[in-house]
Amino acid sequence: MDARDNNIADPTYDELKRQNIALRAELEEALSDRLYIWMLFVENSRRLQVSSASIKAAVSSLLNYDLFWDPANQHEFLETIDNSVDKVSRLVMLLALAFRAESGSLELKNEPQSLQEILAVVQANAASRNPKWNLRFSLPKEGKPALVDYEYLIIAFDYLVELLATGQKTEKIQIRAIEYPTNWFLDIDGVEEADLDLINSMQYCKTDQIAFSRYSLLPELILGLHVACEIFHLQQIELEKVEDSSGKLILRLIIPAFTNTPMET
Repeated sequence: MDARDNNIADPTYDELKRQNIALRAELEEALSDRLYIWMLFVENSRRLQVSSASIKAAVSSLLNYDLFWDPANQHEFLETIDNSVDKVSRLVMLLALAFRAESGSLELKNEPQSLQEILAVVQANAASRNPKWNLRFSLPKEGKPALVDYEYLIIAFDYLVELLATGQKTEKIQIRAIEYPTNWFLDIDGVEEADLDLINSMQYCKTDQIAFSRYSLLPELILGLHVACEIFHLQQIELEKVEDSSGKLILRLIIPAFTNTPMET
């Protein structure tokens, strides 16, 4: 039985042409996204090489027995080494996570976890990373557990907080968790509108080279946001740009809660 027996008309030449154009446009967009991700890999790899070279140069200087280094200069070299090692460590971790995200090999285990504990760790990490960041956390009281991967959610929050704290200029970033019956709302206030647009464009793990070109962010911040969005996506965490009760735009993360209601007998 062919299509005519079912009264289904064969597509016309114009319809096939439109479908072909649409498919080619989707393919070109996907290739453009992939190309930009690899450009980020290359740029972050270059920064890794620069940090490694800084370590090598500082160590070589300290090991030069023909030169005398007073304690102040020695301390300065050691600070350079310490900072460069930290940066190398962060870049190696970021690149490893980004490669796994791109290859689809990130394996998360979503289990009931305390959102209060997770946010407390993120707060401590932020304070250790840069005490000058203008952040305020309102930690929730213990409520329903969040259905998330503990380790990976902390990693994603760390990357998101770093981007927001680095990008914002004036307002304090305020992070507040609100419990609802089937989920948690994590409302983030004080985010610059440009960062809101960037995050909103990446909530489905889709890169946008045109959007990124409008920002003067460091490549590791953009790649970190890409990894964070992939982790949020795998944990079914939605990101929304919404208005609060005063009409101000905020970033909202909707985090699934663990509900284990026993069945009635």
